Amino acid sequence: FAVRRLSEGFEDEAWIQHVASPMMHAAVGQLMWPCDLCTLDGGFMVVRESTHRWSMLSQHRAMVGARLPIMTTAVGRAYFAACSTEERRAILELLALRKDEVGELARDRPYMGRVVRETRRRGHAINNGEMAGEAEFAAVAVPVHAAGHLAAAINVIFPVGACTTQEAAKRFVPPLKRLAQSIGKASAEYFS
Repeated sequence: FAVRRLSEGFEDEAWIQHVASPMMHAAVGQLMWPCDLCTLDGGFMVVRESTHRWSMLSQHRAMVGARLPIMTTAVGRAYFAACSTEERRAILELLALRKDEVGELARDRPYMGRVVRETRRRGHAINNGEMAGEAEFAAVAVPVHAAGHLAAAINVIFPVGACTTQEAAKRFVPPLKRLAQSIGKASAEYFS
């Protein structure tokens, strides 16, 4: 059952294998630090592809399939800020049912409004050690659009002490945005 569930969940994402993966692999030399491509699934961002296995600077392995929180990760915030009002409302309603810190954040509508506004103003999302259990890592992320659809979000992950989020924005966000645009453009046929 579990294997079938996994395979059925990935069938409609051939674009990741055929388009995103080769493009992400090609970008490792420029980005240096690892990146993850994530899609929304059941109130989490799920890592669908990762360059951790190719990046010499990776401090994580086996990221594909990892479920990341939306509210405290750059990749989750990038997706959340880019989705439609209706989808954002549905995500908040789903997460607000939880009885943990995630549920508390989802019920804090002023906080979530600030996250969306700040992410949109910057043009990218950030996480500066805010993910539970990963306080030593930071990330920047941008959404991936294909054929007019929000398809995913992609990040670059680095140790908090390696650079500030401002330095990371200057260094990583421009090539990350180009990568996201290239993936989106080359994946358009899968979404039309």
